Amino acid sequence: QQWKILARFGYVQPDNRVISSSDQQIVGGTLLWKPGLVEFSIEHSRDLLHRDDKLNYEYTALRTIMAF
Repeated sequence: QQWKILARFGYVQPDNRVISSSDQQIVGGTLLWKPGLVEFSIEHSRDLLHRDDKLNYEYTALRTIMAF
């Protein structure tokens, strides 16, 4: 299994710039590629709840992980 696709929906967001825990509702996905000991991933999430006092509605992360 070199490739994995993950989808998620919920109320947890790794972005700490939100106003409270109840003002976010995210949908997103992750693409993982593990050719050997190294795993590469790209993740993107979008907040579906819009408010005037929010600063950011999207979160993207690129990761490289090495496991021994």
